[in-house]
Amino acid sequence: MIAALTLGTTTALAAPHSSPVLSAPSTDKQVIKRIDADKIYKNIEYLSQTPRVAGTDSEYKAVQFIKKQFQSYGYKADIEEFKFSSYTDPNLVELSVAGFDGEIQANHITYSVNGDLSGEVVYAGLGTKEELEETDVAGKIALIQRGSLTFAEKVLNAAEKGASGVILFNNADGELNGTLGEDNDKYIPSVTITKKDGEALLEKLNAGVKLTASLKIEGAHSGEKTSYNVVSTKKATKNNKAKKAISFILLDIMIPSRGHPERMMMHQEHPSPLNLHVF
Repeated sequence: MIAALTLGTTTALAAPHSSPVLSAPSTDKQVIKRIDADKIYKNIEYLSQTPRVAGTDSEYKAVQFIKKQFQSYGYKADIEEFKFSSYTDPNLVELSVAGFDGEIQANHITYSVNGDLSGEVVYAGLGTKEELEETDVAGKIALIQRGSLTFAEKVLNAAEKGASGVILFNNADGELNGTLGEDNDKYIPSVTITKKDGEALLEKLNAGVKLTASLKIEGAHSGEKTSYNVVSTKKATKNNKAKKAISFILLDIMIPSRGHPERMMMHQEHPSPLNLHVF
């Protein structure tokens, strides 16, 4: 018998366990008869007290709790470690533009780096290599429109030409939330703004107004973290024809997408309820 108890957390994908999966209706019925719903909900209540975000102390404490539960039922329990890439959102994102009337609400881009800078704003179109060849962005903040290229390509193209930062503006109504896809030490501080604000800045630039932006991003962090699977085994008995019964717990970690091909947001959420899967 193989039983998987799944815990929902966030930010990475749990490494698959290599144990074989068996399926038999009769076995399912035997297992279901022995399930104690009260105990299940007590465990859910205990584990739901604190978000079990992957790679945190809270997750590790949950893993230790689950291991002890297996051991209390006579199982031999082991913890499998696996690595995953993690990104922590910044706790501060500020953008102000001298020469522009009104405030601009800026959003961070996942995997953008921290920075505290100021510089002249210059328009660089869609941020293609060809457009940046014709635009002096060295030491300046590039204003780039969404479209054609990925956000990462736009930022890297601007960085290659010496830009100190990037302001990406939407090509459709509404806020723009995006990702650079992965960690890269060549990235420069980057934020997104709405189409309305981007076009207003561009209008000023086309009218010959010199704009100077101040951009600050703090608290962002990316790197490798450790998460865990809990695997337990139990020796066969005379009532169990299998060589051994195997149970394993996957701390499932999700990467939610917001429906845009150029971005897949990774963000922390409250843990989902426990689900018991019997194979």
